[in-house]
Amino acid sequence: MTQHPEAVAVILAGGGASDPLARHASVPTKAHVLLDGKPMVGYVIAALRASRHVGPLVYVGEPPAELAAQLSSCVPAGQRFVESLQVGCEAALALAAPGQRLLLISGDLPWLTAEAVDHLLTDAPRVALVYSIVAKATAQAQFPGQARTYARLRDGVFTGGNAVVATPEVVPLLLPLIERVFLARKRPLALARLAGWRTLLRFALRLASLAELEMRVSQLLGAPARAFVTPYACIGADLDRPSQLSSWR
Repeated sequence: MTQHPEAVAVILAGGGASDPLARHASVPTKAHVLLDGKPMVGYVIAALRASRHVGPLVYVGEPPAELAAQLSSCVPAGQRFVESLQVGCEAALALAAPGQRLLLISGDLPWLTAEAVDHLLTDAPRVALVYSIVAKATAQAQFPGQARTYARLRDGVFTGGNAVVATPEVVPLLLPLIERVFLARKRPLALARLAGWRTLLRFALRLASLAELEMRVSQLLGAPARAFVTPYACIGADLDRPSQLSSWR
């Protein structure tokens, strides 16, 4: 029986020319920003192609012409993130073999390595949805000086990664949840109702644990969801502001 790679990767690389970094560099999207003469998203594609556990690559957005041949499928980005995610997932599901999961990853991770991708796909829990996170100490040790947003929990202080692993079965459940979060993002009361007042209060008081948040997301999703603390900070080290260009290499 043919052994398929663990996952089909969906590279989310929309954003358009209005993005601050794209505008600064005068390119169609920030994924096209040149770093040492190579489009930023090229480093992401190289890491995914070098991974032992990634198969087809689906690109959401307008890929740099010189990289198009390395992609299995290209689909246009939507006006909103959830629309881009939907078309990317649909394209990935069309390519996925039985048992393959989806790796959803952003195109602005120029430090990404194949080792980081392989570790996520082999060591993360085998549940419907896995969201990568990075401990603050790890992020600061591997990328000193890079500004990140951190959340303090009972288990420690973490920043979000830019990679999610999902089973095909959870995609129809995930997209409506993301839509609900997107619609509530600028309405504190609506967001609080979605998260749950108890969860929100415990988070504000820094009393919430990873297990509590996982349980709440699982309830909202209707399927098991887990956070995965990765030792590879490159999964969360995005480059999306002009001021960060000096940190390259």
